[in-house]
Amino acid sequence: MMKLLKDIFSSANKESRDKEEDFIHKEIVETFFKKSIHDVPQKKTFGINKKTAIIALILLVSALVMSPIIIILYNKSVDGLSEKSALTEIHYSEKIIENGRINHSDIEETFLDGDAKAKSSFLKVSIKLVNSGPEGRAALVMRFREPLDLEGKHLLVTARAQNGTKKVKIILKNSKNRFYEFADISFSSNWNMNNIFMGKKHDFDLKSIKELKFEFGSNTAGNKEGTILYLKDLAVRGVF
Repeated sequence: MMKLLKDIFSSANKESRDKEEDFIHKEIVETFFKKSIHDVPQKKTFGINKKTAIIALILLVSALVMSPIIIILYNKSVDGLSEKSALTEIHYSEKIIENGRINHSDIEETFLDGDAKAKSSFLKVSIKLVNSGPEGRAALVMRFREPLDLEGKHLLVTARAQNGTKKVKIILKNSKNRFYEFADISFSSNWNMNNIFMGKKHDFDLKSIKELKFEFGSNTAGNKEGTILYLKDLAVRGVF
């Protein structure tokens, strides 16, 4: 880049020197030979003038400034995910679901419960969850082969609603067969990730979780009959 700038200013300076030489040449001819400069063959000059050099410099600086911004915008992700899993953008300690595929090495059993059973399905890159309505409860349930220690960790859930904004309730069951419901989380029609911190609970052991329920029913989460959600990723991450 320094070489390019040097060449630009060198050309501009050469153009200036040539103009000065032409002026002296003109004065000599008109003074001693009483001829117009138009009668004398002119010296041809080539190159770029100062105005062109300044424009080139401005364009170069603009390109250098804009390049990092373009790269950042190109690499931007988690909100606005397409076919790419959000889990490729982060470091996780436990993948439960990635791109709609269940990690069977950690999960012993997966099933649809209540109103989710009738119309829900497993798609190519997500799990389509449909609340068909009559029972008032609808859930995707996952039971782990070995109890998970979630205390002090983060549960990352990437999903979207088909229309509008829908609510989901995460319900955990531990080895003592006790349940804990977290506050509702919401998903819009765009892919977005919810981060649930599993802080220590005085009346519930988070160190031995054997079941996780993704609940989205009418009575349990307040969604209308016919609600459709797409679950892409579910993962556990350690302390940030």
